[in-house]
Amino acid sequence: MLPAAPAATSMGLRSSAGSAWTPTRRVRPGCRRRPDRRMTCAAPEPRGDQEGVVRAPRPWGHRGPGTVDEERHLRVPVRTAYDRWTQYESFPRFARHVHRVEQVRPAVTRWFVRLGPLRHEFHAEVVEQHPDTLVAWHTLGSRVVHEGEATFRATGPDTCVVTLTLRVPCPPVVPRRAAEALLRPIVSAELDRFRTFVETVGDVGEAWRGTIHRGRVEHVEKEPPAHPGWVHG
Repeated sequence: MLPAAPAATSMGLRSSAGSAWTPTRRVRPGCRRRPDRRMTCAAPEPRGDQEGVVRAPRPWGHRGPGTVDEERHLRVPVRTAYDRWTQYESFPRFARHVHRVEQVRPAVTRWFVRLGPLRHEFHAEVVEQHPDTLVAWHTLGSRVVHEGEATFRATGPDTCVVTLTLRVPCPPVVPRRAAEALLRPIVSAELDRFRTFVETVGDVGEAWRGTIHRGRVEHVEKEPPAHPGWVHG
């Protein structure tokens, strides 16, 4: 039994001369019918914000990176802590998960790390470096990407605070808090070992005192150690 005309009309059907019902073809906005009766449609416009600006995808994904911050008070001058941190090739002396570090260029280092049975190699570029204040870096062409910064602040003539911040992308199947919970104990333990190492070994002696801005060396200061009486490691 055929539906009545009002019901058919409400469903988008129309009557033909033979009282048969055929569906009505609706044309989507931006589409047109070609001479061969095929439809062509223009590509949809990209969606932007309220000002009409199309935003690029964020590098860490829609959830943002997992971030870990750790802070330690050291009983050494801020210059000693900074100079020790920038001696990257000495990291295997205190960092349990760092196997070897090679200085490729003033702003680029090559790292060999291990975590249990896992081995990983990557290059890191220092993008900002200011003596006794800041070292900021990110990885280059690595499958396990991350970025971080170490800040140094004097709290007295022979004391300072070192703050380490690491940001890593979270896989889609791993919640951000879970990723941070896995990373925090590792970062905390390595920073504890750095504190013990620096307070035990003391001043570096002669160290590279360059300034790096946006990955480029801009200035190199040459000064004697602030505390020449400290034991050199």
